[in-house]
Amino acid sequence: MTYDVANQVSKREHVNTGLFKAPTSQITGIVWDDTESDDNTAPDGVRADDEQGLVGETVLATQWYYVPKGAAAFAQIKTGDDAGLVEWVAADGTKSTDDTAKASAVGAWVQNIGFGSDWVTTKATIVKDPTDITDQGKVVRIPVVSNGENRADARNKMGVVAVKTYAAGGAQKVVADAKEAAGYKLVDVVDGEYVFDNLPTAVVVLDANSGIDEYFLAAYRVELAAPKNYLKSGYVKGERDPWHITTPHQPVSFADADATAKGLAVDSDVPGTKAGVAGNADELDITDGAIKALYQSWPIQHRYAADGSVRANDGQVILAEVNNGKTDGIQASFADIPVSNAMDTADAATYQWTHPVVTEVAGDVGEIAPAYRAIGGYVWKDNDYKDGIYNLIPGTYEDMVNTGMTIELKNPEKQPVPDRPTRLYLRQ
Repeated sequence: MTYDVANQVSKREHVNTGLFKAPTSQITGIVWDDTESDDNTAPDGVRADDEQGLVGETVLATQWYYVPKGAAAFAQIKTGDDAGLVEWVAADGTKSTDDTAKASAVGAWVQNIGFGSDWVTTKATIVKDPTDITDQGKVVRIPVVSNGENRADARNKMGVVAVKTYAAGGAQKVVADAKEAAGYKLVDVVDGEYVFDNLPTAVVVLDANSGIDEYFLAAYRVELAAPKNYLKSGYVKGERDPWHITTPHQPVSFADADATAKGLAVDSDVPGTKAGVAGNADELDITDGAIKALYQSWPIQHRYAADGSVRANDGQVILAEVNNGKTDGIQASFADIPVSNAMDTADAATYQWTHPVVTEVAGDVGEIAPAYRAIGGYVWKDNDYKDGIYNLIPGTYEDMVNTGMTIELKNPEKQPVPDRPTRLYLRQ
């Protein structure tokens, strides 16, 4: 075909394009005080109605995305110290971080080390010096998660978003409600709730060869930074004593489906069997690698079935709807996830990231206050009576050595040397 470049047409029509923004959803949960006030009971790992949430606890989130082997980005996945963590997924669902597993992998979970600092997961805001009325402010980018803070992970990659648990009414969360026209409503949070909102259901990755963006299913792993007071330096009894994690995944009534659902909603979801990828040493400004490794974060792994099954991939949360039939949607919006890698099932599943769920619970955390008990006794001078009994009140007492005899106590027995107390030692 030959074109006459000197003879211009007046206009071209039907040269259209559509823009699409990855939808968002939220992740919630609660951190609560499981300490029992009754000395005759012990913390049970189950949240009771009268057990209060803990305000101001730090919860961390990392973002991951699944790259199938057939995608152009699969061959371009970077590994090593300058990249995010990569978990190669085999056909049977098993995972490996060894790069030799890539050859036989059907896909990979890739950590987005730009989460909370890249363009998609941040928003622009103006920051001013409140003490300077002439300051015009400057534009900075902050995480899209409300009240979120971008932090370094355990490998010093800026891929963590941290939030604090709220006080009652300190924020709102979305809850599903079929009675509402939108299918959901906003409600106030209660003490101890955390909320990661505005989370994209997909991650955008640039194909370095074609220059075209590819979209991949996003997933999130949520961790408790540490129990209360664990990350505080110094020591003040009653104020800085580190708390403990309560017993996880405790059985409750599973008599029927309704009881099972209620039971799974009130247990603690921190097994404490492995360290999280988010880390927490940055909160104390620790830079020494050996010491930093001692400060682990705690993955929150929701138990989703009465048989004890917990979410795969360290409790990973997927915010897209399941659409195994792949109906009503562009092909690029579907993500096939292998067995043992989908959420709340051991089976394979297909997610449609253009269809977000209204909300999702990552799991709850029960904590226990440090317990204190006293050990006491009395050291006295028994020379006068030698009966092995501390006699404090004067009077007539039975002689414990000579049957039928009595001992007359005229004065109470005292310390051996009143002005020089006896020294005692306690070993643990």
